Amino acid sequence: MYKFVLSFNSFWFLFLMLCSCGHWSNKEREYLESSSSSRALKASSEEVPFIWSHDSLQIKEKCKAAARQLEQQITALVQVKAPIFANIHHLDKALAVYTDQVNYLGFYGYVSDKPKLKDAGLLCIQETNKTLLDIFSREDLYALVNKVKNSAANLDPVENELINHYLEEFQNNGMSLKENQRFAMRKLQQSLFELETEFEKNLSGSDVSLSFSEMQLIGVPENFLKSLERDQSNHYIVTLKYPHYSAVQEFVKDPFVRQEMYQAFNNRGGAKNSEIIKKSLIIRAKIASLLGFEYHAQKVLSQRMARSPEVVRGFLNELGGVVKKRNHSDLLKLLDEKRYDLNDQTIEVLYPWDVAYYSRIIKVRDYHVDQEIIKQYFPLEYVLKGMFAIYEELFAIKFIASTQTPVWHESVRFFDIEDEKTGEKISGFFMDLFPRYGKYNHAAAFPLLSGFEKDNGTYSKPFSAIVANFSAPTKSGLPSLLKHDEVVTLFHEFGHIMHQTLTKVKFGSLSGTSVKKDFVEAPSQMLEHWVWELDVLRKISSHYKHNEPLPEETLRKMLDARYFNMGYRYARQLFFANIDMEYHSLKQEELHSADTTSMYHNLFENMLGLPASRDTHPEAAFGHLMGGYDAGYYGYLWSEVFAADMFSKFKEEGLFSKDLGNKYRACILEKGGSKRPDALIEEFLDRKSKQDAFLEKFEF
Repeated sequence: MYKFVLSFNSFWFLFLMLCSCGHWSNKEREYLESSSSSRALKASSEEVPFIWSHDSLQIKEKCKAAARQLEQQITALVQVKAPIFANIHHLDKALAVYTDQVNYLGFYGYVSDKPKLKDAGLLCIQETNKTLLDIFSREDLYALVNKVKNSAANLDPVENELINHYLEEFQNNGMSLKENQRFAMRKLQQSLFELETEFEKNLSGSDVSLSFSEMQLIGVPENFLKSLERDQSNHYIVTLKYPHYSAVQEFVKDPFVRQEMYQAFNNRGGAKNSEIIKKSLIIRAKIASLLGFEYHAQKVLSQRMARSPEVVRGFLNELGGVVKKRNHSDLLKLLDEKRYDLNDQTIEVLYPWDVAYYSRIIKVRDYHVDQEIIKQYFPLEYVLKGMFAIYEELFAIKFIASTQTPVWHESVRFFDIEDEKTGEKISGFFMDLFPRYGKYNHAAAFPLLSGFEKDNGTYSKPFSAIVANFSAPTKSGLPSLLKHDEVVTLFHEFGHIMHQTLTKVKFGSLSGTSVKKDFVEAPSQMLEHWVWELDVLRKISSHYKHNEPLPEETLRKMLDARYFNMGYRYARQLFFANIDMEYHSLKQEELHSADTTSMYHNLFENMLGLPASRDTHPEAAFGHLMGGYDAGYYGYLWSEVFAADMFSKFKEEGLFSKDLGNKYRACILEKGGSKRPDALIEEFLDRKSKQDAFLEKFEF
């Protein structure tokens, strides 16, 4: 998933998994840095302008100084009044410089383990959103952009796209409204920014842990047990980070322990965040009403590929019809397994905390796919080496490891990206892959510096960071080992990094992943497909002890099990998309009496066919609702259609086709939001997109 730290009026969330704090082992560093992908160690990129030694006061001061500088530039710009496109380009550059200055200051809010720095970073994001709200509420600037739109001659399509992008921002801020309505709307938007920040602080600052005896944890792998710390009672401390949570759900035999973990996990954020969500929904509905929409989803979707809530609901309902029977069949298999396991054929209920446990048992027994064995073949450093080699071959680039670039934590790595043909350093990225206190809880790709054309005509190099929470190397010397679904996540997030760093768009507001939000996942979802191909799995697997790739029989069994529980997995995604749409389709007058928790539980039971845990507030941890995916979660499924279609082209012409990889880089990755997504896809495929490749999987 892709994380917009700042994108004018919004910043976005994503997700994945966590564990205990750790850092790269010496062996891992040496292995990766000596790989053919990294070639030789080089000094840091001479243009990486990052310093990670700020204190909280410096973050606050620099954030305010950047805002003052932007406001001065805009004030000077509107004095010119000339309706020429050059003024729009100056606006774009001023905004790009500003967001570059504050993006990495705000980034402290997601990766710092120091509470004061974290709070200062989140506050910077909040203040930046307010600054951008002020900029895109200026009547003089709005008048200038409109004049250019109506007067400038010979604008090319990308220039028109940029102007329309800015006009959308002004419209979103109510520039067509009367002055008193605009004032009311700004107050609502500022309140929403504050609620979004508070929601994230409550979620990321919640480091809840549970303690269990060894008897209660019967079933978990020995290495997992050894990695846990103990409390004063000599019980094991289990956090709610993803590696801990998933291990308990998949392996612990005691259903009451699984239930306790499930309920604690689904109560992160608690009543506080539940109340924040309701307040936010009401504010969004008020803003939508002021802008002439019936409800928030109508407003949001008017600027997406889908265009309207009716189109989205039609898409979700059509897919739901395909998935429903498959999900029912999947759950019956799990229920039968539960009856067999407990030797009780009268059992009628499968609980949510049973799903992962019995799914694992069936996969091991019927498909001979044991993730605890499989992950021994996916040591992180070897997967990275193989992944880098694949992306290098596809996109004609090189990744160069650096030990000189400043980083915010000792476990963080940095790589320059070099163009294979020219030898030029074109961008770079950080990797922060292990969990630690206070860090962002999921997996995301954060754009830190955007690509854009500078005043001197040179291109400002884009830089990004991939943040994840994979199991860290242990003190006993066990390296970081990835489950196959974590390998999928790594390829996915790195796909976002490629989209952000290989951009060549002239304008910062349209570069990288600044695309329609229901397309943003497609380029990275497309690259997930590689880790289900035999040739790729052979390249990225090597047992951490004896250096052998995954056995052929195991590889084929993994592929056989690919579609196991697929009905349940898609039903779950459909549930998230539908609850998001339900929340954001409520009108202002309906929201005051709405119970968002009950709505969540009712739809959960209706769509997934499992009993809800009614004493929890699961929506309070649904970060997408408060991070830019509001009325947008459907985009994961929507964009998957395009991802599967684009991958089908590689299946036809070759997984490692350099020609096709270069075409994908040129048509999709480099062009950002300079064209509508459907036009980019058609340019790459040489035809309009179809659903066939996506729907094929439901035939298995």
